[in-house]
Amino acid sequence: MRNRAYVLDSLARRARPRTSPVEAVRLGLPWQRKSLAAYAWTDGGRTAGIAAARPRSGPHSWEITHLLLASDDDIECADLLEELCWGVVRKGGERVIARFQENDPITDVARQCGFVPSTREALYVGRHGTRASREPLPVREKRAEDDYNLFRLYTACTPVETRAALGMTFGQWSSGRERSRGRSRELVLEGDGQLKGWVKTARRFGAGQLAIMVHPDEQVNLSSLMDHGLSNLTGTVYCLVPEHQALLGRLVEQKGYRADSEYVTLVRSMAARLKKAEGRQAATVVSI
Repeated sequence: MRNRAYVLDSLARRARPRTSPVEAVRLGLPWQRKSLAAYAWTDGGRTAGIAAARPRSGPHSWEITHLLLASDDDIECADLLEELCWGVVRKGGERVIARFQENDPITDVARQCGFVPSTREALYVGRHGTRASREPLPVREKRAEDDYNLFRLYTACTPVETRAALGMTFGQWSSGRERSRGRSRELVLEGDGQLKGWVKTARRFGAGQLAIMVHPDEQVNLSSLMDHGLSNLTGTVYCLVPEHQALLGRLVEQKGYRADSEYVTLVRSMAARLKKAEGRQAATVVSI
């Protein structure tokens, strides 16, 4: 079965291998259970689907890491998603985040289950073989005390519809930030006592990842900030560009990157109380 769910790290894998039986078993290991919500749909002794979710950067925002289906049966898939969401609630989660390929029919099923589209993104892929030239910019390494100002930058850069789905407060934003595994580095651009730009680079699976935010008043520095990030990367580089960052998309194309695939992120807010989730285990859905 092919995994239909995408997280930040999996986007850097050129192939989307089918989940092996070993990986499926690993989802149910006891040491995983505190940090995962995992369910399997069984039908007459066969496994018809597996779904799993994990926290992002905090306990209140969870992301779907695995959604494997033997068929595209809408009812089975909807029930599996429903049980997964309530499993997240039982572990203290308040929202469930899912990223699927743009044209995957699973997005329609997710909408029926209460997921709301939050962001559309294009994944750009290119190769960076030499150090990028960098124009002088007052950038420095990000520090822990920068987090609140980084949240203010995010608020200025991000449409209200996206923020409403992912969380409007500092705590919700902090909990919902995507984590990058492997070696990473974050730089910030300051101006007038505020953060005007942010760039993050990461390396994993032999590939680099690039993410950028620039205040609307500082768009003129976007290309230079990108070069600062690229100077830390070589080889294959992936850059995930939200649709509201149209200028960033044009700039990466000018640097020879190509759009590889498109994704949509959906969010379901689970405002119900934990006690309402108790006893919802369906006969054909088992926790693993």
